[in-house]
Amino acid sequence: MLFAFSANAEMQDSIYGSPQISFDCREISLGEVSLSSDSIKSHEFVFTNIGYSDLVIVNVATGCGCTKATYSKEAIPAGKTGIVYVTYNASRQRKGPFRKSITIFSNDPRRYVRIFVTGTVVE
Repeated sequence: MLFAFSANAEMQDSIYGSPQISFDCREISLGEVSLSSDSIKSHEFVFTNIGYSDLVIVNVATGCGCTKATYSKEAIPAGKTGIVYVTYNASRQRKGPFRKSITIFSNDPRRYVRIFVTGTVVE
């Protein structure tokens, strides 16, 4: 038992003092996205560094070319917020529902977190 407690304490010590990214919402519906007009929709995902040291976004990767993302490039101090701005372009997509993932890589010990945009492409 003492060993298990010791290992758990070591794990807590390794994350204590680390940054931690937390999104207000990790999935948002863009609703209906038209192929003919208004084929581009965007959403600003807000996150907070709920950890104890500066959070740095290293990279943001999207699942396909129809989704683009920009993000806060500066270090986010503990307790402060940043954004990941996601744009979805339906102009070359098929009609029907979609769910696109955006992966955020940072110096959070979890290494990455995923957020999603969903909706339906219509004519």
